Amino acid sequence: MSLSIFVDNKRLTEFLKQIMDGHVHYAQHPRVELSTRPEAVHVIDCSGFVRYVLFRVCDIALAQDGSWHLNEWCKSYLQSEAEYKCASQMDGIIRVGYFAHPKGKPKHDGHIWLILNGWTMESHGGHGRHGGPHRRRWNTKVLTHNVEHSYVLGPTGNVYPDGVIPPSGYAYA
Repeated sequence: MSLSIFVDNKRLTEFLKQIMDGHVHYAQHPRVELSTRPEAVHVIDCSGFVRYVLFRVCDIALAQDGSWHLNEWCKSYLQSEAEYKCASQMDGIIRVGYFAHPKGKPKHDGHIWLILNGWTMESHGGHGRHGGPHRRRWNTKVLTHNVEHSYVLGPTGNVYPDGVIPPSGYAYA
């Protein structure tokens, strides 16, 4: 079964403003209850972020987080894309990217993220003081080198959603 989930642009924009305002940091394996208001979330990992977005913006409540579990849900319910480079398209469609672990680092955790109009929506460490939710170009080396699966979540209904495309010059490597 393949779902196409319509993502309400206004809800997405408001949610991203709330969760990406700098108050949330990255930590591995914290459990964020889906009912928690965005201003009360202080730490979140990649799978918790994707799970939280799915609930807050799409009304999809998944019982488990963990990048592997979310990838299994994507495999079961979303359309798979043949190539990750589709993430570069400015078409208003939200996509999901996944890898089990970075190549050559089998003991490292995997990663799952969302992409809209060539920019990610994700939480990870390694940027800023404590990491956390932010946006970066879809084609950073760590993502393009490691991606194993990509899926179509669904359209936002607007190719250039207000407040969702970062200002020019905004990028993390």
